[in-house]
Amino acid sequence: MDSASASAEYSENPKDKPSELKETVSAVADQVRQARESAQRSFETYVREQPIRSILVAFGAGVIFALLIHK
Repeated sequence: MDSASASAEYSENPKDKPSELKETVSAVADQVRQARESAQRSFETYVREQPIRSILVAFGAGVIFALLIHK
C-alpha cells in the first residue's frame, strides 16, 4: 500500500473512526476476557489435582515475598 492510498483510506470518513475504535477495543476486551477465563480454569484444575503442591508453592512464594519486603 503506498502513502497516497493509505492517507485516502484514513481520510475517507473521520466520523466512522470512533465506532471502528470502539469495535476494536471491544474485540480486544473479549479476547482478554477469554484468555483470563481460560487461565483461571487451568489454575483451578491444577489446584484441584495438586493441592499439596499448590499449598507449598504458595507458601514458598509468600516466604520469598516476605524476605524481599523485609530487606
